[in-house]
This record gives sequence, C-alpha cells and structure tokens, in this order.
Amino acid sequence: MPIITMMLPEQVYAAASAEAKRAGVDIAMYCGAKLSDLLLNSPHPLGGARSTNTKQPSSPRANSNASNAFDVATAFPEANPGSARLAQRFIDEAMQLPGVTARRHTRGMVIDIRPNFVRVEHLKTRRVGITVSFYGRKHSNSLLRPGMGAYKRAFVETDAQLQQVLPLVKAAYNLKVGTA
Repeated sequence: MPIITMMLPEQVYAAASAEAKRAGVDIAMYCGAKLSDLLLNSPHPLGGARSTNTKQPSSPRANSNASNAFDVATAFPEANPGSARLAQRFIDEAMQLPGVTARRHTRGMVIDIRPNFVRVEHLKTRRVGITVSFYGRKHSNSLLRPGMGAYKRAFVETDAQLQQVLPLVKAAYNLKVGTA
C-alpha cells in the first residue's frame, strides 16, 4: 500500500485526532480510511465517475464499552467486507467484557485486544476469513490448532465457524483475567 504525506489545517487535525482516538486507531489510519471512503463511495470530487465499489461507509457499532468502540471496517478499509464482518462480531463479543479495549496493530491486518486474552491475528483481504487466537491450552474445539505459547488458534471463514468459537472468548478472558 503506498504511503503519502499530507498537511492538514489545525482544526481538521484536531477533529481527526479526536475521532481516531475514539476509534482506537492512529490518526494516519483514520485519515486514510476516511479518504478511502470518500474516494471509493462518493462521486469523484473532481467530477469523474462514481467508483464501482458499493461498500457504504460504516457506522459506529454499539456495545457495552461504547467509549471504547472499535469499528473494524473503518480501521481496515482494505479488508474483505466479509472478513471485516466476522472480525467485528468477534470484537463485539470481546468488548462486552469489563476493561477490554481494541486497536489496530501498527503492522499488518491485526487487531490487538487488551488485556491480551484473545486476538485477531489476520483479516483476509481477497477471501472471507479471519485468524483468531485464544489464551489457554485446554480449550476443546474442532477448529482450534496450536498457537504461540499458551494460545490456541482458529481459522474462521463462515458464520457457523464463528458461532463455534465465540464462547471461547469469555472462557479465555476468565482464564487470563479472572471471572467476568
């Protein structure tokens, strides 16, 4: 992905910085996502044809940690929309637990979740799917494979597979942090 440098008026920078903080991403990621939404989902600012991309700008998701809401589609505009949807449902499940925050990792298609009881290790860009990991070696689920250290990993490509692993989010939290 090409990198650009741009100058922003102070008022725009302040507004973008506040929105980026609210979304849990750095300002460069936020501005890149907003610019992508503008160029891909609106009539061309210079009067050209509308993009063939039909994805609409995402709206904020509500959850019990509303001040810490994390919008996957905004943080990862390059992700496959189906991958973003699966990741959002996974993140929403984690964000229901006390003290949980999420942010885009500084490298790759990774979502850091704190405390680190689960993680979205990768969002696919060309096909639908996410790779997620859970703290604890004793989880039993046909989708789980060995992960790094005390974590197990699952490759999720369908809603049915996601439903199979969602109960492990709270189980991993209870193992790592304590009973929710």
